[in-house]
Amino acid sequence: YLAIFFAGVFFVIDFKNIVIAFNKPVDIYVDYPDDYNDVKAVKTEIDMILDRFATEETTTEQNGAITDRKYDYYYVVPVYTADEEDDVYFVGVKVSSEDKKDYEKVCDATWSYLYGETDTLETIEFEGGFKKMEDDCYKYFVEWFEDEEWFEDEDDIDKYVLPLVLESVDLEATKKGAFILAGVILVGIVILVLCCRKGKDKEPEVEKYKRVI
Repeated sequence: YLAIFFAGVFFVIDFKNIVIAFNKPVDIYVDYPDDYNDVKAVKTEIDMILDRFATEETTTEQNGAITDRKYDYYYVVPVYTADEEDDVYFVGVKVSSEDKKDYEKVCDATWSYLYGETDTLETIEFEGGFKKMEDDCYKYFVEWFEDEEWFEDEDDIDKYVLPLVLESVDLEATKKGAFILAGVILVGIVILVLCCRKGKDKEPEVEKYKRVI
């Protein structure tokens, strides 16, 4: 019973990542933003990052005292499409403290390229998926464009600044984990059903024994 319970809990907690893992990955520099949604898997090489627009602090408390702090960083990623209008859309990417240095390197190289100081860009491989950006995070995302006066029209912000954030997910490992969880749940259900049937099969024998007495 405990195995079924814990497998079910892990399945629910990781449900969004599981859905992402079973989707066909898109490349943000090949596939159109119309194909994006908050459960879409992504495999790409990010080659341009404009800036960090938010920092998220997560604390762990025990007995009223903070025992751990975790930081995640959000960056602005331009998404280029190959349509006739050469539109550029923008999404966020969530970065852990461990990966922050690599993303900062891509960001610095982006501005060196835009200012004509170099003709090459740094790239970083990304595997994961799109998730819906939290309201507070999206507010900071929009504020960055407003502060930079990137758009003249507010309608352009609504059109081009997408409320989506890229989050890292090991797609293959998540798939394997989902199969294992599903197997544990299935085996547990089969055992539970067999136990119930076995209990029901014993009931008539008990009644018959009582009649003999």
